Amino acid sequence: MQSFDSIFASEDALNELLAEFDEGSYEATLTVLTDDRDVIETATVAFRYTDEGAADSIELSFDMSEENTCKLSVAIDTEETGLQSYALVVKEKTTGGTKSTVLSLEVMQGIGTKVSLELLNATYNETSGDFSVMLLRGIPDTDTVTLKGKMTVSEDAASVSVTKLSIGDTSMTLDLRLGISAVESIPEIPAYTDVLSLTESQMDAIGEALMSHPLLSLLFSN
Repeated sequence: MQSFDSIFASEDALNELLAEFDEGSYEATLTVLTDDRDVIETATVAFRYTDEGAADSIELSFDMSEENTCKLSVAIDTEETGLQSYALVVKEKTTGGTKSTVLSLEVMQGIGTKVSLELLNATYNETSGDFSVMLLRGIPDTDTVTLKGKMTVSEDAASVSVTKLSIGDTSMTLDLRLGISAVESIPEIPAYTDVLSLTESQMDAIGEALMSHPLLSLLFSN
């Protein structure tokens, strides 16, 4: 009975949580900016929840208003902790044939200083195929993990080779390769039978074949 008690207890807790959300109010907004040709360039979507019984609110937003930048933000404002906001930001830039992508986490409490932590910095040169991926570069007291290698992409094939792995001041040479190529033709799909169209005798024959299968007899041998 202990397990059933815990299930009912968790259900009560879930109902209380749902009741709290039911007492709140919700608001969703969509902002779209277009150019002269009426083509969507940027968009911002925000979802807000406010607890009517207290000064608590949660706001989720997705923003592409800055060029080559996407931002997913969460802002939480409560009486106990005040305003806290977190944002995952992806920025892309191309310079001299090299494309770079940076993923960072922005953290801010109240109206204080915003801290930006770089989680990923990736670069790729389309001409040479050289790429570099740095993980956790902006995290304090954490060693940066770096992968370097080459990547080639064509119309019907792609290949990636990782030649070097570095963790902090330690590095090693690798020979890790992955290749993907398109097939000339799609394998023929085996014929299938509609189960609903089988007769009773056909179903009986299938059942007898399954019951006599060696694997099934092994499973039920004990």
